[in-house]
Amino acid sequence: AQLLQSRGYLVFPDPSDPVIIEQWKAGLIPDFERHSRVGLSSTEDVLEEIDQIRSSGAKNIFIKTGAYRPAATAWIIRMGIEGKVDGMTFDGAGGGTGMSPVSMMNEGSIPTAYLEALVVGCLDMIKQKNPNMNLPSIAIAGGIANETQMFKALAMGAPYINCIAMARAPITAAMKAKYTGNVIAKKEATPAMLTNLGFPKEKDPKSLTLSEAFVEYDGLYRKYSGKEIPPSAIGVYTYFTSKLGTGLKQLLAGARKFRLDLLDRHDIAYISQRAKEVCHKWNLGIKSQESLDFELVKKEIYSGNYN
Repeated sequence: AQLLQSRGYLVFPDPSDPVIIEQWKAGLIPDFERHSRVGLSSTEDVLEEIDQIRSSGAKNIFIKTGAYRPAATAWIIRMGIEGKVDGMTFDGAGGGTGMSPVSMMNEGSIPTAYLEALVVGCLDMIKQKNPNMNLPSIAIAGGIANETQMFKALAMGAPYINCIAMARAPITAAMKAKYTGNVIAKKEATPAMLTNLGFPKEKDPKSLTLSEAFVEYDGLYRKYSGKEIPPSAIGVYTYFTSKLGTGLKQLLAGARKFRLDLLDRHDIAYISQRAKEVCHKWNLGIKSQESLDFELVKKEIYSGNYN
């Protein structure tokens, strides 16, 4: 906390206060909150800083931002494109650029779907103004944790958003896997844990192994023979491959799209009034469920042979 404070961050409570230090030593203060400095940059300041970073030898420059007012989001998009950065990440609620665990995660941001619509709408405007403009790679983040959310985010953001950023979901997988590994090592598995893993009641909880707990365990150890792999790493790998990877493949197959870059906004539809308003506000071209393929439906039916 003191190190972050020395770097210019606002830290609460004050880690340099002697009273706070004594309270921390006594265990009365379990943690501190770090708050970023308020960004009050001008257009010239941002572009000059990008040039300075590039002249210092940086090969790739990325901008990571949460969701501020819509006009501020539009401004940072403009800065990234004018500054020719390589990538940009937009982080919506819940979540948002280092704000946990304070209420800013959910109350001081824009929900991810609304933010993505705003970003995509702005990029559409830029392409309309200059179809040949090179755009940075765009990632979207903010509470995305499963393959369905990833599919929707990539389809809604096509053709600009080609990356999903995550933090808490894979961290949760790592922490849970580490806990599971410790439980197995100490032979402290419970009947409830075995039930969650799908084992019959007759199985002895103390007999649970890492191979039984993690579906990717055996494959990883065959691939990396002789190397020790922490349970936390196995958990993250399993989450990415068996959960997200397999799920995405199933969804892509259902949409008859076999590469992520083939997804487009016609692969999703809106079903609520709020979603309709968001899609129409930014002219995303996403249709309602009832109007999806309507002309194709009529063409298919009317072209049939019903003699």
